[in-house]
Amino acid sequence: MNLLKKKLSMIIFICMIHSMKITYKKRHTLLQQKILFIIGTLERGGTERHLSYILPLLKKNNWDVSIITLTNKNSLLPIFVNAQIPVLQPNISFLKFKSKLPKLIGKIVFIIYTILRLSNIFKKDKNAILHFFLPESYILGLTAAVLIQHKSVTVMSRRSMNDYFSKKPLFKWIESKLHKKIFFVLGNSKKVVDQLVFEEKIPSFKAGLIYNGIEDRRELRNPNTDNNIIIITIIANLIYYKGHEDLLKALSNIKNKICKNWILNIVGADPQNRAEVLKKYSIDLKIDKHITWHGEIDNIENIWNTTDIGVLCSHQEGFSNSIIEAMRSKIPMVVTDVGGNAEAIIHNECGLVVEAQNPVALGNAILKLANNSILRNQFGENARTRYLENFSIENCVQKYENVYKSLAVKSYPERENSLEIKRIY
Repeated sequence: MNLLKKKLSMIIFICMIHSMKITYKKRHTLLQQKILFIIGTLERGGTERHLSYILPLLKKNNWDVSIITLTNKNSLLPIFVNAQIPVLQPNISFLKFKSKLPKLIGKIVFIIYTILRLSNIFKKDKNAILHFFLPESYILGLTAAVLIQHKSVTVMSRRSMNDYFSKKPLFKWIESKLHKKIFFVLGNSKKVVDQLVFEEKIPSFKAGLIYNGIEDRRELRNPNTDNNIIIITIIANLIYYKGHEDLLKALSNIKNKICKNWILNIVGADPQNRAEVLKKYSIDLKIDKHITWHGEIDNIENIWNTTDIGVLCSHQEGFSNSIIEAMRSKIPMVVTDVGGNAEAIIHNECGLVVEAQNPVALGNAILKLANNSILRNQFGENARTRYLENFSIENCVQKYENVYKSLAVKSYPERENSLEIKRIY
């Protein structure tokens, strides 16, 4: 009897050791899982800034992350270098050669070169999760993965509504084909995800939502102390669909109704060379003396921290970092009802939501906040609370980790059916 007990105890002990080894192996596999992030550039844009927030934290949490860019336009590169995140850039000699070719031929050569380049990288990291950001990297990157029959998981992040389909119908057709090959898709607003599911017919179990998140820097807050001035700020690149003309027209309509003097901060890069046109328009509207043109700046917190009212008047949007940056600093926002704007700003709770491309409605909303400091403070406090509950960087990174942990298990053939990935929201 004692001998039988000893044998049973030995069997149980061996099983426990084996179970511990398996658990350790699974955990080690997840922690060492490699993720390749593929994106066109690392210039200062919403998506690029988003990656600059989350990737250093993923690396800190023991994920093996690398970035592949399609061009050498990478002004945010130092952030990733400082975080010791490898960034694989295209060959400079090739880019110089391409620049000397006729435009159409150069594009064709670039497409072929990029697909071949990505194919070679993916072959070397055959077990890596491939995460594509923005249409160009998705189209070229997933094409490369399909051509080499990449066995691991592929993920696409859609960062805006698909309005670009109307101007680029070829993109629409190509993406419709690639959607059948992609393993999982992520959107940064419910509207984006719903569009992917209901319009582009991606199965709902293959689609998830992760809102943008940013680091809390409230200690930098230095509110405007001049009670005789209202400071209004828009932080958005000078792109036609950001609606700067609407804002200028709106302020022209209410310029004599605001009970205090006012200043408009316009912050953002000018990739379409629209600054001079907008400046001339402000002169025609006789509001140019109220406007400060900052261009592209690094420390946008310094702008938000002295702002009374934030504005984002886009005609189309995914989910804007500018909104949650303002919410973090207790800034009440006036936003247009496009993309995820109304998912961040709850109307009449932490800001005001108005119809897009409607300068009259936009102006009335700004006027309502400009002439009511109590309402501004109330909305600002509510915005701060909502930011902490929904849009902190910790919350965002945790959701990415949850997705990658699921995908890491799903990517191995022997565990193909071991985990069902569910929609995140």
